[in-house]
Amino acid sequence: MGIRSALTDAIQPYEQSLNLTYDGILLTKSSLSPVLEQYGQPMGGILRSFLNRSLKDALFSAGIPVISEFKVSAIFEEEDQVTVVAEDGRREEGSFVIGCDGLNSVVRASILKSHNHPVELVDFTGIVQVRLPLFVLENELKLIQYRSTAQRNIT
Repeated sequence: MGIRSALTDAIQPYEQSLNLTYDGILLTKSSLSPVLEQYGQPMGGILRSFLNRSLKDALFSAGIPVISEFKVSAIFEEEDQVTVVAEDGRREEGSFVIGCDGLNSVVRASILKSHNHPVELVDFTGIVQVRLPLFVLENELKLIQYRSTAQRNIT
């Protein structure tokens, strides 16, 4: 669909991981080069808004409908189609469903239930990408190093 290069160009590679407390005290710092060595690809991040817009634009360009603001209440799978029912009673039919309904996905839970798989709550902790201008980042890192050194001197 022609979005690979746009997404590849937008990815910001991660070189290191910093784990901070809520007030900016550095807990750990580690290199992410082992990810590249193990998987042959660097770890990277992309703004969710850019990813969403790129995917929607590609789907619209290909004539594929995108349905949003549709709160799923049930999914019915048949041999050659799937029917999705919204909380407000609307129904949509198609060959397949791509559920983008978040961490506690009704789509995922419905599919797992229909195939007799346990539906467990997802326990997710993830990476938060923060974009800062370089001069702000450099100043913040100096402040973090200062706080970390001050904390070590206190304890």
